[in-house]
Amino acid sequence: MKRTFIAILMLFFSLPASAQWVAGGGYAQFSDSDINLGGIYGSIGYVVHEHEGLTIMPEFRLGIGVDPDTVAGIDVELDRFLAISVRGEYALVEDFYVYLAPSYAHVDLTASSFGFTVSEDDWEFGFGGGFGYRISEALAGELSWESFDGTDVIGLGLRYSFD
Repeated sequence: MKRTFIAILMLFFSLPASAQWVAGGGYAQFSDSDINLGGIYGSIGYVVHEHEGLTIMPEFRLGIGVDPDTVAGIDVELDRFLAISVRGEYALVEDFYVYLAPSYAHVDLTASSFGFTVSEDDWEFGFGGGFGYRISEALAGELSWESFDGTDVIGLGLRYSFD
């Protein structure tokens, strides 16, 4: 598992410098039937294909928890969120686009109560999508949804394209 992750990172950073880099960040709400956790994240990606409104972009996201939850007297915190995605983005009109993205994500959670602490971490495949609006040539706002094994993630963020 770790070798696959390292290989993907090596590929990610060995791409030509002429690729169009994209950075972003935002807030994400993680929720399932009982727990609602909030986190902030940063992302970096690069455009590897762009033709007639279709863009393909691998992306790496890293986030931390900022909004814990308490369920039945147990405090639950999001420690870290890590995701690798490949976005397929399509421009519907000049400034409005939609996208789909399969993802492979890792989540670290901590649950504590009465002095006892339990940590859980897990890798999951997920799928999501969203839409965005280009505010300017380089800046866009996005609303996204993802699902990982019964956990929904709704995000609101900004992206900046480096040309």
